[in-house]
Amino acid sequence: MATVEEPREKASSGTLLATSGPYTERMFTVGSRGGLIGRSRKCRISLLHDCEVSHNHAVIEVNSNGLCIRDVGSTFGTYLNDKRLSEPKRASDAHKLKPCDSIKVGQTSLRWRPIEMIRTAVAVAVPRPFGLPALHIQQLAQSTHASTEVRKELLEVLMADYKEHTEAVTSFRRAFTPIDLPQLYRRMQLLLHVQAQAVAHACHLRDTIGAQATASLAADASPPSSLAADHNSDCERLCELIREVASLRSECLQLHAEQRDRLAELISVHRHYSDSLVATPLRALLLPQSHSPQ
Repeated sequence: MATVEEPREKASSGTLLATSGPYTERMFTVGSRGGLIGRSRKCRISLLHDCEVSHNHAVIEVNSNGLCIRDVGSTFGTYLNDKRLSEPKRASDAHKLKPCDSIKVGQTSLRWRPIEMIRTAVAVAVPRPFGLPALHIQQLAQSTHASTEVRKELLEVLMADYKEHTEAVTSFRRAFTPIDLPQLYRRMQLLLHVQAQAVAHACHLRDTIGAQATASLAADASPPSSLAADHNSDCERLCELIREVASLRSECLQLHAEQRDRLAELISVHRHYSDSLVATPLRALLLPQSHSPQ
């Protein structure tokens, strides 16, 4: 009897999800040995349509510290968690990649998802199948406790269950990978930090120009012309902080809405899988049949 082999995954270190730029929502698979990032079609992660990305921009590589990223001499630089790795057209040192790290090259922002993180999330959400179909086929072929018809029916159900489980794993990975709660958390922390700076600066200005002038300055986000020249720099700084707070609030609201929709999609996939488990033919085949009273 022919055996059925479990499908093997291609060797992968993880995925990079584009969160902004011309490739938003696209996922790039990073091989076990990493690869180049750049505009060249030969790059592992080819960003041909990002005009600010160099021909060979950065590289993800494996060294003694694990998977790392370094700039290979790009013009506009490579940013890891908002920090530039090197000066223009100068290569950088290697920096270790951690789960949910943010990488920015040109106009494209990428979020790193190691394969272990994806596998763990899928393993928690999707139970493992009963075993390889090939194993069940061999056991059924040797069984003398069931008729040929029963063995055939059970085998068909097992194969269908195994196929459904494989499809569920794929659906869960697609639904889980875009979820980026760490990014939302970091933006919220930055918003709280900038808000605290703005409040502290406003309190300082209140003591120098008065409460009414400070309140008017905060409401308009621009310094009034009646202020003395020696207060202009402090007023401009407060206006900058207020504008930054407004921008971060808008960004956080947008990220919150995006993550809410992505979580809703993940919950929907999980609910669909749970419903399929309840309705699986294997359950009906294995559970004792109820007999209505005569």
